[in-house]
Amino acid sequence: MEHNQTRVTALHRRLIEVEDRSERARIHLELGRLMVSDGLLPRASRHFREALWFEPRLEDAETALRSLGEWFERAEQRRVGRVRAFLGWLRLAG
Repeated sequence: MEHNQTRVTALHRRLIEVEDRSERARIHLELGRLMVSDGLLPRASRHFREALWFEPRLEDAETALRSLGEWFERAEQRRVGRVRAFLGWLRLAG
């Protein structure tokens, strides 16, 4: 994770220097991937959306964002399942 933080810092500095939209998109894509590897999924999602803002047809960003959406959907389904199981347990215990 420390290695990623060094890379994240360097990429943020690069964003300040770069004006080319395509390059900015690729930097955001890389930042998003680093956020995913660190488990920072909401931040990753933001960077993938930024990448698409700069380059709307960047397929890697579209794919990554779609994958995150699917992950969030599955996580929500698991959360709902746990809540239902807990409520069922409460009914049985009460």
